[in-house]
Amino acid sequence: MIGVPLNKELWTSSYVLFAAGCAMVGLGTCILVWDVWGSRASCRPLQTLLHPAETMGRNAMVAFVGSGLAARALAAIRIATPEHDGQTMTLRRWIYERVFNRPEHPELGSLLYALAFLGVWWGVLVVMERKQWYWKL
Repeated sequence: MIGVPLNKELWTSSYVLFAAGCAMVGLGTCILVWDVWGSRASCRPLQTLLHPAETMGRNAMVAFVGSGLAARALAAIRIATPEHDGQTMTLRRWIYERVFNRPEHPELGSLLYALAFLGVWWGVLVVMERKQWYWKL
């Protein structure tokens, strides 16, 4: 194969260029939808569909810092489990195994856990937006 493959370690030059290109396409699409087409009535359904992304973008630093701290807290808190002979496990693993893990589809459990974690933070940001609380530098 000619070229640089994408399926190598995470920060290869090919991956960086591919990810940067995808980010630029996404940014260009957002600028087109909100800034160029924003005043057009025909674009209102698309803006309604993308409103959760707009909510996440208004307080992106809160989502980034808060989700990082929450993930570390879930990994640091340990609880005893009677079904494992009193052994301890992290709160993150306990939630994952109790709520999201399905032996027949383990990859689906991981996806659902990630979507639930994202949903919780989106809910926090919706509350902050309604109260007009914004964290800016």
